[in-house]
Amino acid sequence: MRTDTFVGLNKRGAHIVAKATVKETTSLEGAFGNRGSLHTWLLPDGTVLRETIQVAPWSSGPNYFYALKDIENTWVEDSLWTKAEIDSCL
Repeated sequence: MRTDTFVGLNKRGAHIVAKATVKETTSLEGAFGNRGSLHTWLLPDGTVLRETIQVAPWSSGPNYFYALKDIENTWVEDSLWTKAEIDSCL
C-alpha cells in the first residue's frame, strides 16, 4: 500500500527541542493526501529553530525525515539524520 510516512525528527533533534515551545505549526500535505506538521520552535534561550524536510526517500511512498534549521537557514548538525539511521527506518 502506498502512503505518506512522516518520520519527523531523530532522537537528537527531539532532544534539542525537548524544552522548547511550539511557536508556529505549518501543515504539510504528502504525496497521497495525508497531512503532517512542521513546527517552528522557541527554545528557552530565545533561539528559534524550524523543522524542515531533510530528505524524503521513497519506500511504498515518501518517508519524510525532518531536521532543524536556524533563522539563518543553516542546518543544526546534531539534528541531521545519517544515512544509516534513514536506511534503518525504511
